[in-house]
Amino acid sequence: MEISVWTLLVVGLGTVFCALLLIIGMGNLLISVVNRFFPEEEPKAQAATAVAAVAPNIKAAIESAVNTITAGKGKVESIEKI
Repeated sequence: MEISVWTLLVVGLGTVFCALLLIIGMGNLLISVVNRFFPEEEPKAQAATAVAAVAPNIKAAIESAVNTITAGKGKVESIEKI
């Protein structure tokens, strides 16, 4: 019994395709199970009074840098120390 090259190619590619579909399906199932039974906790809001004021010259420098980099399309809404 002789197997042609094309038959071997189709069987090999089909096997790889099915294996990849199985891996993707199992990954999605695992993600769904983990998200259902171990939901991500929401971070607690920090008090606004704990944030120290930023010096005006530093704030101006940050706003100028953002304005330059984003060509005037960016806006600084808040400055927090990481």
